[in-house]
Amino acid sequence: MMPDTRAWKWYKKWGADQFNSPAQTQRFLTLYGLTQNLLRLGRHLLQAVNYRILRTQAFQVWQDVVCA
Repeated sequence: MMPDTRAWKWYKKWGADQFNSPAQTQRFLTLYGLTQNLLRLGRHLLQAVNYRILRTQAFQVWQDVVCA
């Protein structure tokens, strides 16, 4: 069992205990992190035109990876 930390309280509060094991949780979080790095572009740092271009490219990469 994880120690009683803020992260653990968040983990329990938001229903993340749906995973059957720590290994399953880690697999999910690893893939989630990679996906977020690809698709979260920091919109507040970009002009709208540049954001749309980067978003289109990111989704194209996502389609290439998922449909491959």
